[in-house]
Amino acid sequence: MNDSRSRARALMAYSHPADYKGISQQEEKMIKRHLAFLYALKASLRRKQDGLYEKYLCEDERNQVKAFTNIPNAILDIQARELQLLQDMNYIDGFKFLHLNGVLTNFTDGMGKSERINNTVFPTTYVYFTRLFIWMLVILVTMALSSELGPSSIFLGWIIGFVFHTTHINGMSLMNPFEFIPSGVPLDSITRTIEINLLEGLGEKFVPAPIAPERGGEYIL
Repeated sequence: MNDSRSRARALMAYSHPADYKGISQQEEKMIKRHLAFLYALKASLRRKQDGLYEKYLCEDERNQVKAFTNIPNAILDIQARELQLLQDMNYIDGFKFLHLNGVLTNFTDGMGKSERINNTVFPTTYVYFTRLFIWMLVILVTMALSSELGPSSIFLGWIIGFVFHTTHINGMSLMNPFEFIPSGVPLDSITRTIEINLLEGLGEKFVPAPIAPERGGEYIL
């Protein structure tokens, strides 16, 4: 989020001739193209292709990125070529180029780390044996207390099992942090917040509203 804001600010301040006032068409395209990158990355992490990124790309760019399996990375490739074009046109010097290219590298690093987390598969034996050991604990505790508590030991064993099983289920929900679930990373909210900030910076009249919390403010997606 911070890199997105910093890059948009740098593009609007540094990437045009010294005598130019306002926001150039090229700067606007690069900033909106970054929004396309964010929406494409969100869809990729959630494995749900919704096509929302397309509204921030021109027709030629949409055709270009669809030829790639990794659409967010393809959008970053276009951004890198545009950045080189800015330097070739002498709109930015070497220091500004290094700064802006460094932010692109940060986006690539963040994307790669997120993809690694998303593609890491927990072994099925972890889930199986965790459940098995919980049931063994419940049975052993119930048997150990049955001589003193009698039938009440069953109720106590059930309570202990409920606590451990609930903890296990909560842990399972964190194994896939990018899924569209209440305990997942709120990608919709993060992406929308960046979108609002960047569009307001561009002076757009129509800016989307923030993502509203679900179920009376219980969670946000």
